[in-house]
Amino acid sequence: MKCVSCDYEFGEGTLFCGVCSSPLVNLAVMEGGLLIITDTNQAILQRVLAPDYRVQGKLADGGMACVYHIVDNRTEEAMAFKVLPLERAGDPETVAQFERESRLLAELFHPHIIPLYDAGKIARFHYLAMPMMTGGDLKKRIEQGPRLRESLRIFHQVLDALAYAHNSGLTHRDIKPANILFDDYDRAYLADFGIAWLANEAGAEGHGQGLGTPNYASPEQLLGEGVGPASDIYSLGVVFYEMLTGCRLFTGANPKEVVLAHLHDEPVPPSHHNANLPPALETLLLQMLAKDFEDRFANAEALQDHIQATPELRALFEDFNKPDKDDRHNQEVPPPRRPPIVKSKPRGKLRSLIDIALGRALTA
Repeated sequence: MKCVSCDYEFGEGTLFCGVCSSPLVNLAVMEGGLLIITDTNQAILQRVLAPDYRVQGKLADGGMACVYHIVDNRTEEAMAFKVLPLERAGDPETVAQFERESRLLAELFHPHIIPLYDAGKIARFHYLAMPMMTGGDLKKRIEQGPRLRESLRIFHQVLDALAYAHNSGLTHRDIKPANILFDDYDRAYLADFGIAWLANEAGAEGHGQGLGTPNYASPEQLLGEGVGPASDIYSLGVVFYEMLTGCRLFTGANPKEVVLAHLHDEPVPPSHHNANLPPALETLLLQMLAKDFEDRFANAEALQDHIQATPELRALFEDFNKPDKDDRHNQEVPPPRRPPIVKSKPRGKLRSLIDIALGRALTA
């Protein structure tokens, strides 16, 4: 079996590479007496980040990028490390999209948007380093059943993050429970701006193409038509519907049926699933889910203004409008960045000769 990092041959039961000494225990399984690599990208990433960082495992595998749990060996700080898999790193369009996300996140400072620690390229890996969200995601919480007060709090925090993004000229395009994460203090964070689009890049009216996730995509997204802030309002409405009822907005035997339902079917009133739902909240939710984007709120700030202008809704959200003295949003300066992941390191002459002999290009 060859080491995926440097192509060195290693024998049965080997736990470390014979050349680069990368530990392989967490990266492989025993099969027929041989060590089989289960995640080539993780194995190479471990080699590239050593000795300062160790890769604990994969957190998520999305359509474009993978997210790994890494730990700083010097401080034991955990981070989420989002990388382009090597098999996608050669696609200029994918790389451009990934780099656009890093530029967007570098400019966003909000208490409910996951901050960016660092971004760049190490070896052939394009990466984003972000804090670990240890409180799980909204998908798991929805599965526990609807809870009105918690749903209102989460909605309020995500809506505030979305208003900040919209005011920055940004449409998220992929709001779904898996992209709403929680920290140790149970604060909600909006994540994954991977397919977000700057309004001034998307045409005169701020609309651009983008599909998102079909279960949560707006009708205009599914039709490939104009996508703008009102599309995010629809997606947030679908998520809010699930939070308040514990049920999917639309279901079907296959994805096509779900898409057709988003395009043509009217939602079942949420009070049908939750009889205790305040009428004003149901009215708000159904307006967010209007088929025509012109019948929805134009953006998140317009939705916030409507809540404040409606006494019944303002009363529901009143407790969540009080400022949090520990909130980063109230600070004068943006949150501090960590030291960069990539550092220049002296390399020994013997190591360089080995690299050249093996034809390695990873550390170029």
